[in-house]
Amino acid sequence: MIGINRNERSQSPKYASHLLWKLREVYEFCFVTKNKKKYLDEHFVDCNCDLHMFYAETLSPCLAYESLLRIGVLETGYSADKINRFFITFIANLKMIFGGLPDYYHGISGDFKLSLPYDHIESLGLHLEHFSFRELTLLGGYQTERAVRNLASPSTPEHRRLSVIKEGRFTYVTREEAMRWLSRLNRN
Repeated sequence: MIGINRNERSQSPKYASHLLWKLREVYEFCFVTKNKKKYLDEHFVDCNCDLHMFYAETLSPCLAYESLLRIGVLETGYSADKINRFFITFIANLKMIFGGLPDYYHGISGDFKLSLPYDHIESLGLHLEHFSFRELTLLGGYQTERAVRNLASPSTPEHRRLSVIKEGRFTYVTREEAMRWLSRLNRN
């Protein structure tokens, strides 16, 4: 996919749908661009469209989409799970850049406070700072979450083992460990 700057985008009838613009930006951010921090600064964080506004404008229609699919009003080739995976990948990439979602606003000047819908993020099974096996599966390009989970097993050789932390009944990986593991895969 070719990146589209804001001026081209606003003049192009091909991208008349605001939601499609936003979803395309998420796709480019997650899967196309190499310098994610620069892309984030250029496309998501400015005076008119901060990241929290972007997420609010994109999440609400997608949640409605998910509801319409569930009750059978809308039929499409995309499942609600694909939309969730898309957002999980987006959140995981944000955490790779900022270290944790609560830490994001510390890099912004002034009284700005990030207001992402944390309840929705946690409902996806995500921790605001640490990485779930599902996030690592998506970031690492693995086919199944089980393949990544097996790397945390004590029977895995130590040089390949994924170090985990437990919080209640949940198992997570720290950002440092995720970065180490992804760098071994050449994926960060």
